[in-house]
Amino acid sequence: MMKGGLLLGGGNASIALLGLIRNVLIARLISVEDFGIASTFAITMAVIEMTSNIAIDRLIIQAKDGDLPRFQATAHTLQAARGALGAVALYLLAGPLAGLFGVPHLAWAYEAMAVTPLLHGLAHLDMYRVQRDMRFSPLVTVEFAAQLLATVAAIPLALRLGDYRAMLYALLLQQVVYAMVSHAVAHRPYRWAFDTEVVGRAVSFGWPLLLNGLLMFANFHGEKIIIGRMIGMTELGWFSAAFALTLTPTLVIARTMQSFFLPQLAAAQDDEARFRRLYVVTVQAGLLIGVGIAVTFALAGPAVLVALYGPRYEAAVPVLVWLGVMQGLRIARVGSVVVAMGRADTRNPLIANVARVLVLPVAWFVAAEGGGVAAVVALAMVGEGLAAAVSLLLLRRRFGLTLDGVALPAAASIAVLALIALLPQLGIPAGALAPPREAWLAAAALPLLLWSMPALRRWGRLLLRGE
Repeated sequence: MMKGGLLLGGGNASIALLGLIRNVLIARLISVEDFGIASTFAITMAVIEMTSNIAIDRLIIQAKDGDLPRFQATAHTLQAARGALGAVALYLLAGPLAGLFGVPHLAWAYEAMAVTPLLHGLAHLDMYRVQRDMRFSPLVTVEFAAQLLATVAAIPLALRLGDYRAMLYALLLQQVVYAMVSHAVAHRPYRWAFDTEVVGRAVSFGWPLLLNGLLMFANFHGEKIIIGRMIGMTELGWFSAAFALTLTPTLVIARTMQSFFLPQLAAAQDDEARFRRLYVVTVQAGLLIGVGIAVTFALAGPAVLVALYGPRYEAAVPVLVWLGVMQGLRIARVGSVVVAMGRADTRNPLIANVARVLVLPVAWFVAAEGGGVAAVVALAMVGEGLAAAVSLLLLRRRFGLTLDGVALPAAASIAVLALIALLPQLGIPAGALAPPREAWLAAAALPLLLWSMPALRRWGRLLLRGE
């Protein structure tokens, strides 16, 4: 288990790092405004990915019969149908999306993006099935290969084209490689089937996540749309750079936690005592890692941002630490979401994300009235805090999982995050990259936070001993 966790964590980190390197290379070789346009392509991909996702890959892991060939073949059918519908929808929406971002003359680029959901839908799902046995190397291989080739291609594309098209073609190449390598690493042949019982279960499992995808899109990209539409593409460019820097470790950790803890929680569905122990450990892990991420960006985020992207992106420095707090709260929520999915409850993230997106209309109004990027980020931070609280409380209401072992770590985490959020970020001039002394105080609190998590410390010792 320890070996698999290390492979998964290291692989996800490498994949995310390659994606960050690709973004940095392109950002340095094109204008800030062009990078803002390029960031809308990622938003466009997310429109379809997050609004058509019925989580068939997670059902293969969670379902007791998810290893059966007919189950997997039916999953392939559903995945392919989803990809085809997504491709058609994205092609038809290309014009309105280009208009939304204020670049109607680039509708052709958004039309070209329609091939990405089609390719993703034809990928082989065997890389998810083998995760039932804590085997993560196929998934890591597929995603690493796709990200590596897209990153390598970014340099000649940016040098040759010199504008947003470098990102467009790099993203298209990534999807082509992803689909091809998924078939190369599969152990089973690729088959389609249609089992009505499996389809019914997939719909039951996935419909809350389908609705949640709409909310997740708003969650991840709502602020970008507001900034790009209401404030400007240049501001979207430097905001996207800061957002990507903070989001990269967040996605790595979220995916690693889900892939690592979900099989264990699913296996403990019939052992209530073991499930409750894993619940406490999973939630505590999310809290500790989330606070650690926020502290890291408070200490080093501004200096790293400017070192990577260059002085043209210094305008993002005043909001970067708040983005770190926002992502820390998002990671803290991952623990309770994974616990809910261990019981096949996919409504938990749906309801939590409702709380998250409630701040978006307020942010739109603030931006329309002349509020800057900092005001939009502050509201996003509040929304993430609400969503994390709602997700945790839903576990108690739906499954009777008490806050024993969770309440004290949660309170301590909130205290540290509040300290970081109250740092005078808006008073930091663009060139001031050294962390404020309050950030070091937050870092010093991390050992005390771990002390409040005895369940996580015991579990960690057992994991290190291979038990």
